[in-house]
Amino acid sequence: MKFASCLAALTTALIVSPLQAQAPDPPKETRVVLRISREFIHTLLGVRFQGDEPIDSSERGVVVAGNAHFLGKTDITLHKSETESDFDLLITGTIDTQINAAKRPVVVFAHGGAPFSVSRRIVFDGKKFTGQPICMTVANRFALDDITTARGRPLGPVARGLVTPIVRRGLADGDRQADNEIRAKVSTQVEELTNKLLDALNKVEPAIHHAKEVIHADLKAKDADLRILRAATSEHLLISIGHPDRVMAKLPALKQNEEAPVELWIHQSLFDENAHMRFLKDHWQDLKKLVHDQLIQRHRKLEKDLRVKLPDILKIEPPMRVKGTPGYVIRFAPKFRELPIFTIPQNG
Repeated sequence: MKFASCLAALTTALIVSPLQAQAPDPPKETRVVLRISREFIHTLLGVRFQGDEPIDSSERGVVVAGNAHFLGKTDITLHKSETESDFDLLITGTIDTQINAAKRPVVVFAHGGAPFSVSRRIVFDGKKFTGQPICMTVANRFALDDITTARGRPLGPVARGLVTPIVRRGLADGDRQADNEIRAKVSTQVEELTNKLLDALNKVEPAIHHAKEVIHADLKAKDADLRILRAATSEHLLISIGHPDRVMAKLPALKQNEEAPVELWIHQSLFDENAHMRFLKDHWQDLKKLVHDQLIQRHRKLEKDLRVKLPDILKIEPPMRVKGTPGYVIRFAPKFRELPIFTIPQNG
């Protein structure tokens, strides 16, 4: 019995002990994270995409004159991901046109509406933000308003009956031509807009190089031993750096009066206030000037008010110790929401 009892106990121990083994330690988190808010990116773009452009062309003896007014709105969509920090620039709107096309002895009056949608994916490749090809849809539709003689008199019934089918075919051809012209024009403007945005974002990115230097000094690590980590929530882009066995740090939400458009989170074990603030203040000057100039350019009606408020708002704040975390956060322009600009739309 004793032998049988010992054998049973030994068998039980062999079976149960693996199940009772300690769970593996959770992966270690990175210790420096750059967090960029969606509203910061959106504000750099400006809320409205608008303008007027005269129409003046001639083809096959037809002289076309008029005006085109385009009005659109911009938005930013961040894609939730644990491994990427990509987002889409979105612009939707309409181009309204009023034209008259003259070929003696007839003048045609028409108006058009062209709803359009533009998107461009922005990606961070570990070194910088870049823009992928622009995707655009547009569908112009001209509608006939009137047909008169060159002297402004209405056409007779017979003449109008003969001319109208020809005019409608011409308007259909005009739709296709307008689509091509709108696509080329708007794509060029979106590319210019995106390039300004990329310039601003790539002036934020050197903070990650600073993080790399901090980790080098702390761990004596080589570039080959470190990797860039990326992630995104619906409201923030996250960029970090660490050893291959590290995972993106989980950052807490700050109170509304404490959060900033750009934040650099640093673990207390790496924190050196004098060194960090000296580097970041010097670096922030270039970015601050770019943001300052772009906001004033995009909000001319508020230029006087912005020039007064921006110097105080676009400041880098002293490090703040975050309760419940082992680290500090350096906040870039935490008073950003006080700007007298358009409200930032919320996703969803």
